[in-house]
This record gives sequence, structure tokens and C-alpha cells, in this order.
Amino acid sequence: SSQATLRTLSAGGSSLQVRAVAGVQWDVASWMSLGATYRSPGLKIKDGGSVLYEGLTNLNVGTRHVFFQDPSADFEYRLPMEASLGAAFQFGPFGVEIDVRWHDGTHRYSLFSSQQTARVVDTTSGSVVTGDLAFPGVFYRARQVWNGSLGLHLDLSRHFSISAGSYLDYS
Repeated sequence: SSQATLRTLSAGGSSLQVRAVAGVQWDVASWMSLGATYRSPGLKIKDGGSVLYEGLTNLNVGTRHVFFQDPSADFEYRLPMEASLGAAFQFGPFGVEIDVRWHDGTHRYSLFSSQQTARVVDTTSGSVVTGDLAFPGVFYRARQVWNGSLGLHLDLSRHFSISAGSYLDYS
């Protein structure tokens, strides 16, 4: 059994992407408006990442130390397609807005990957044994989700109003 274990993980990434966004709004009547928006999947311009992992386990019979560092690890984050529909109603000083948003999912892909190997130093056999370990990668998958929001607005005077809302977010 382990007497002591210390693990450190630090990972980061950035992604620059371009998306097309389109929206329409139709004022059906003075008291009702409908709207829709569309956001395309992201088009990757540039991305990059870094990963650092260190694990040290002190056992009764020796130690096992694993160290991995790649300051230029491959990082990929995919922005999926999104669409939303909304309706707003205004009845005198009272207004309400309802929105429904759909976020597409992604298939499983490698969020972090690297060609670097981890260094392993193991003394549990009584002698120092060193070796390399391939980086297993970190995989990610976004699921398709539906979200919604409800907003209420009340104009008490020309300069004072009360607004409230709720947002349902499954992301």
C-alpha cells in the first residue's frame, strides 16, 4: 500500500477560431417579435497548448516517479454549431421573452496530444529502473444539448424598471 503520493497536473490551451453568425428578427405585431440566430462551427486559425504532469509515489519497498512536460503540446478545441429561436411579447409596461438554444455535439477527439514521452524512475525492485511512457492523450466529446431562458420586464416609470430572468444551461 502507498505510504505517500503526490501528483501535480497543469494543462492549458488556447484556440483562435472564426465563426459565421447570422440572425433575423421579425416584428409580427406591435406586441410580438420573433427571432432566430445561427452560429457556424468554428474554423480553426491557430491553437496551442501545454501539459505538465508529475507523480511521485513513496511505497514501503521504494518509490515510483513519473514526469512529463510538453510546453508545446497539441491542443484542439472544437466549437460546434449553435442555433436559437426566440419570441418576445410586450403588453403595455409588461414584457416577456422566451428563448430556446440548441448546441450541436462533437464526436470524441483528442483535446491534448503529444509526441513527447514521460520519464519513469522506479526503485520498487531494489534497483533504479528507468523507462519512457507514451503520453496517452486527453480525449473530449461535447454532447448535444438544448438550453432555454425566460425573461420578464416591468416598466414602473420612464426611468425605473424591474427585470428578472432564468436560464437553463445543460452544457
